[in-house]
Amino acid sequence: MGQESALMTVPYDEEAEFEAFRPRVRGTNIDEQTLLATDYLNHFNEVVMLFDMIPDMPELIEDCKAWQPRSYEDHFRQSTFSDRELAVEAYGKVPVRFRVPFEETIRQINELILSSTQRLESAINAGTDPEILRYIGSSVSRAAQVLMDHASAIIHGSSQTMDQDEIDTMIGKLVDPPAMNIDLARTFLEVVETGNFNKAAERLSITQSTVSMRIKALEDEIGRPLFVRSKSGTGLTAAGIRFRRYATMMVRIWEQARQEIALPPGLSAVLTVGGHFALWDRLLVQWIPWMRSALPEVAVHAEVGPSTGLMRDLAEGLLDVGVMYAPSPRPGLVFEKLLEERLIMISTVKRSIDEWDPDYVYVDWGTDFKLMHSQSFPDQKAPAISVGLGALGLQHILAYGGTGYFPMRVIRGYLAAGRLHQVTGAPDFRHPAWVVYAQDEDREDWFMTALDGLRYVASLESED
Repeated sequence: MGQESALMTVPYDEEAEFEAFRPRVRGTNIDEQTLLATDYLNHFNEVVMLFDMIPDMPELIEDCKAWQPRSYEDHFRQSTFSDRELAVEAYGKVPVRFRVPFEETIRQINELILSSTQRLESAINAGTDPEILRYIGSSVSRAAQVLMDHASAIIHGSSQTMDQDEIDTMIGKLVDPPAMNIDLARTFLEVVETGNFNKAAERLSITQSTVSMRIKALEDEIGRPLFVRSKSGTGLTAAGIRFRRYATMMVRIWEQARQEIALPPGLSAVLTVGGHFALWDRLLVQWIPWMRSALPEVAVHAEVGPSTGLMRDLAEGLLDVGVMYAPSPRPGLVFEKLLEERLIMISTVKRSIDEWDPDYVYVDWGTDFKLMHSQSFPDQKAPAISVGLGALGLQHILAYGGTGYFPMRVIRGYLAAGRLHQVTGAPDFRHPAWVVYAQDEDREDWFMTALDGLRYVASLESED
């Protein structure tokens, strides 16, 4: 009855055109059920990732300000998406029952990104405490991800939008962050585990002063010192020993409540997945639609971050699955090689390795890459530009010219289009990516199915 009512809301001619067009997208990355493609959401992914990075690199606010909304058609006209022309044509055939909620959700995402950029810029200019900036940035990122998840659901057949009151409540939380947030408890537990403020800072990917500030804020909140500091290390006070159990419970209960309470009707489980910045493009972005098709009853919560942060969250039980480069060994976790990327040197002009580019951009692909790179080019001076995020390096090279190392799966489309060229004579580097998850013999069948899907999508990413 519900399907018949939905069809009745669409004029017959529109529905007939829709049905006639559907076979043309079969076998492509355009959803046959709606004629929409998830590749459009890549336009938002890059700026959303920047929001999490702004507290440590405030200069990235300029990249956020440079971002502008882009229509669905314009995105594909300017993309390297293999079926871009078909995607543009298909959009004119999308039924109103999908197109209206989709465009409304995109409008909400655009408004959130633009308004949040202004809020963060004002906070930075006002000298706002870095921890409050971190709270705002991560909150914006989470809010945007919720809206993007709704957009993805529409692309795969849902016709629901978020209630405006729900959106206002979610965004309203960004204005006044709480005096104490769960990051304080997480930082406390990291210092306890490492026994050292500096090591805790490294594992949390923050500065040592930020760790000290968080611990002081926590001690002020509790009213008791939690650590005894000495030359031999950092130990717990009696109050710290008692608080440790509660901090562990706080973090676990918070994460469980955040995930389970937000689970919509019709969903039976939630899978929390974290991926390295460089592995979201194509690999994980393609896996999520596979999940929605193979396991529609399982909700997916996706996060992005550096390998160190993903390993910490896996160890603390905050992530179910992590996909990353160079994971550090930890007991109780399973490490499985997912794929081996081929990093190749590319340039915006045709050149050989004998003609070293003064505009070379060094992308930090991890410790192993740094070692292979230094061994291959021992006489080269330090480059003028170094970046820790591959997407930023690629954007810079495409916009201003230059040379650098990137995964073949990322730049294959640019090579085919003639926008980039492989540098003749430059060595290739192999860069393995791993999937990491907790060792548990009692895993449910759906979890193993999800891993099988990840392996399948990875197998499609040929590097040769």
